[in-house]
Amino acid sequence: DIEKILINRVELKKEEGNVYLSKEHIWAQNNRSSDFPPSHKEKRRLGNFVLLGLSSNIQLQDSSIQDKVQMLEDNSSIDMHQVNNLRKYLEEATSYASNFLSKKTKNFYLFEARKLIDIRENELIKFALKRWKMDHENMNKFSKVDSFEAEEMKKTEVYFMK
Repeated sequence: DIEKILINRVELKKEEGNVYLSKEHIWAQNNRSSDFPPSHKEKRRLGNFVLLGLSSNIQLQDSSIQDKVQMLEDNSSIDMHQVNNLRKYLEEATSYASNFLSKKTKNFYLFEARKLIDIRENELIKFALKRWKMDHENMNKFSKVDSFEAEEMKKTEVYFMK
């Protein structure tokens, strides 16, 4: 509902509950900060953000990705498409990481987070290109976001074009 996205905190009414949306890091800035500081590249990528109700955002703070997804499934007060897909994306990312790393070390969690963020960025970019293209435009040359392939190719950007 676009109205919920546009509402500001001043317009909130007590009887409506807290429907003010704020951005939330899926991989919290301070989660695993001894290995991955808050300024880590993956934590700052577009795919690492979702909109959440402010109360959910406050509750989740520095929880792990797995805990956040579970808490959102259990307690989300606002039905958001981007939040509803997180479980599926997380399962895909966990499976991907498990193919490369058997132990849940810091690298496992980095692989998992990076893959999750890649998946989300692909979805966001494809949505934006479809939703906001002009009638006379063909789809652009965007192909995919793939951090792992970019790293293998020693590319500085993770976006691939056709």
